[in-house]
Amino acid sequence: MKSPLSCCSIARALVDLAARSLPTHRADWAAAMRAELDCVGEGSSAFVWALGCLRTALGERFLAWSLLDVRAIRWALALWLGYQAEDILCDVALVLSYKAPQLGLTALLRRCAQGEDYQRLIPFLDVTTYWTLGAWTLVSGMYLLAVALILRRSSRAANFFILAAALNVALWVRELGEPLYVSAFSLNDHLWDGLLYVGTALLGWICWANRRACSTL
Repeated sequence: MKSPLSCCSIARALVDLAARSLPTHRADWAAAMRAELDCVGEGSSAFVWALGCLRTALGERFLAWSLLDVRAIRWALALWLGYQAEDILCDVALVLSYKAPQLGLTALLRRCAQGEDYQRLIPFLDVTTYWTLGAWTLVSGMYLLAVALILRRSSRAANFFILAAALNVALWVRELGEPLYVSAFSLNDHLWDGLLYVGTALLGWICWANRRACSTL
């Protein structure tokens, strides 16, 4: 009696799963997979071939699947970018509370410094220009715009996401060239910033590449 878990039956089940996983515009591939299974043979060769079909089908499904159309991913990215925007605005408020006390932001100085001794930051705060503050505020605004576009499922969301993240990394790299910026914070602080900024840029690139792949199908 033939085992219900033979290689042939498993291979056929895998090919059926692969055929159902393919996007609708690959229906001809699904039919070809099912037809070709009978010509592959039996045993392990059929099983290996079926695994290859499944891998190909899942790859095609991923390319046809827009990440930003998935609610969980969409909200997770929106919360992450919102956190990034808030963190940048807090840094801007920290500098403004020191450089322009007439704005009434002095109370934010200790709050944005998170209880740390901000006296060590004063040399860095002194040399920080309003142009730099404007650039960081622009990045924060672009993140918030990306959040709005992501939640509205706009086709331009990924473009604003990667643009904001790339500008964020560029400004951070530029600041690393300033000795006072480097000395004002610890190595762990710089490593954490690098992880946040580069990680966000990587997420932006993944969303942008996925959206571009979907649009070409």
